[in-house]
Amino acid sequence: MAEILNFKQKRGDTFSLPIDFGQDITGWTVFLTLKKNIDDLDAAAVITKDITSHDDAAAGDTTVAMTAAETSNLLGTYYYDIQYKDASANVVTLIDGTIQFDKDITRRTS
Repeated sequence: MAEILNFKQKRGDTFSLPIDFGQDITGWTVFLTLKKNIDDLDAAAVITKDITSHDDAAAGDTTVAMTAAETSNLLGTYYYDIQYKDASANVVTLIDGTIQFDKDITRRTS
C-alpha cells in the first residue's frame, strides 16, 4: 500500500525528495507524475519524470526532484504519485498525495 504524503511548497522552489529503498535498485525506474486533476491522462500531466540514474543504486538511494523552473508556474493543488518498476517488471506505487503550491514573494530568481 502506498504511503500518503501531502506537501506544501512555494511555486518556483526546487522540490527534492530523497528515497532510500534499503536494497539494490540497479535497473529500476522510478516515476514521478504530477497532475492538476487526478483523472487526467498521463499525457496531460504537468510534470512527468522517469528516473533511471540513481544516487547510489547499489545502496538503494535515489532522489525525485522538480527544478525551480518546472515549479515556477504552478499554483494551487496538484496530485502526484511516485511509482517504481523493479528489475522483474513489478510496478509498485510507493507514495502518493497532493502538493499545494503557494505564491512566492521573491520572483526575481526566475
